Amino acid sequence: MMPQLGVLSDIHPQGAAQVFEKDCLIHLGSVLAPRGRGKIGDKCLWGAVSWPGGSAEVDLHWGDIQLIVGQGPFQADLHPHFAVDIGAGRGRALRREVAGGVCGLFL
Repeated sequence: MMPQLGVLSDIHPQGAAQVFEKDCLIHLGSVLAPRGRGKIGDKCLWGAVSWPGGSAEVDLHWGDIQLIVGQGPFQADLHPHFAVDIGAGRGRALRREVAGGVCGLFL
């Protein structure tokens, strides 16, 4: 499909971009990435994530990548270390709905 999109992009760039975004890309999942400094292995955040049909406890350390497999939307209730920002401000808990994807939610 990609060679044909290349030809289409010469004729109709906007149409080619729309086909690429809607039919060629797969949303694998959302990422919640802690921002801050810490030593590898030290705890950076903890909490729970739930979704229709399941839930998981979160205990994330610096250097870890955790995949929560499930179909979203996810309800995240995460508590960072005081020096960590996960989207709500440094040291502030994050409680919100997060869209998932084919793989789930990445932390």
